[in-house]
Amino acid sequence: MSAVKKEDSLLSEDLRRQGIMFALNEQIETALQVFDEAIRANPLNASAYGGRGMVRYGLGDIDGAFEDASKAIELDPLNGDWYGNRAFIRILLGNYEEALNDLNKSLELNPRYGWAYYRRGNVKLLMTDTAAACDDWKMAARMGEQEALDSTLVHCPDFVPEEPPVILVRPAEEK
Repeated sequence: MSAVKKEDSLLSEDLRRQGIMFALNEQIETALQVFDEAIRANPLNASAYGGRGMVRYGLGDIDGAFEDASKAIELDPLNGDWYGNRAFIRILLGNYEEALNDLNKSLELNPRYGWAYYRRGNVKLLMTDTAAACDDWKMAARMGEQEALDSTLVHCPDFVPEEPPVILVRPAEEK
C-alpha cells in the first residue's frame, strides 16, 4: 500500500473519533458509516479498523468484527488491544485455543491489561481449568476489574478479598 497523505491521515483520525462518539451515543449505523469513511481516507488506520470491528460486533456482524480485528493486528501488531478484541470474537465463535493465544499475546504486549486477564480467566474456565481461571481473575481483580472480582467470588472457594485500606481522618481541631 502506498503512503497516505498527511491530510488524509488527519481526516481519517478525525472521522475515527466521530465514529466513537456516534457509537457511544448508540447511533451504531451512523458510526459504521463514519468508520467506513475513516478507512477510505486512510486504509492504514488500525484504530479505525478496531473501532469499526466493535461496531460490527454491536450490529451482530461477527465475521466482519473478526476481519476488522485481524486487519488492525496486521497494521499495528504491537497493540495488545487488537488481540484482546479478536480474542473476544474468538470466544463468541467457540475458538477457545485461538482466543487464549490472542489473550496471551495481548498480555505479553501489555501486562497491565486487566480486561485481558479477566477474559483469559473466562476462557480457562470454559476449558475446565478452574484453578488457572482463578489465578487470572485474581490478577484482574487486583487491577480493578469488578467482573473479575465477581467471578472470583463465585468460582474460587479459597479466595478471600483484600480488605480495602483504612484511611484515618484526624478530627478537626477545636479552636
